[in-house]
Amino acid sequence: MQELNLSPAPGAVRYDRLPGGGQGDSMEEKHLERQQELREMIEDLKSRSRMARNSTTLIELAISSLSPADKDLITYRAMDGMTWTATAIRCGYSESYCRRRCKIITKELAFILFGTMDEQKEKP
Repeated sequence: MQELNLSPAPGAVRYDRLPGGGQGDSMEEKHLERQQELREMIEDLKSRSRMARNSTTLIELAISSLSPADKDLITYRAMDGMTWTATAIRCGYSESYCRRRCKIITKELAFILFGTMDEQKEKP
């Protein structure tokens, strides 16, 4: 945004040719093109940010629908990045149970977020 507010130096602006008689865009034209590129980039970033916020909200809602034990397990493992051993100790279950349960929880969350696999195949 700060770069958009900059303008080319008045002494450098030429509307006809580059100094030395070469062919090409003037400094002002280059500046205007750069401003347009920056505006497009900013709009793209804003759009991505909105999508990320929406996705985050959906994931939070999906996780909140889980049982407290499942919520803790997926939070420790997927969000906090704990090892399987640390996750098992925190949850009070065996490591193998946590691994199995995590796969089930992941499938449940995928179903909540994306629906069935048949529905996914139909989407363009």
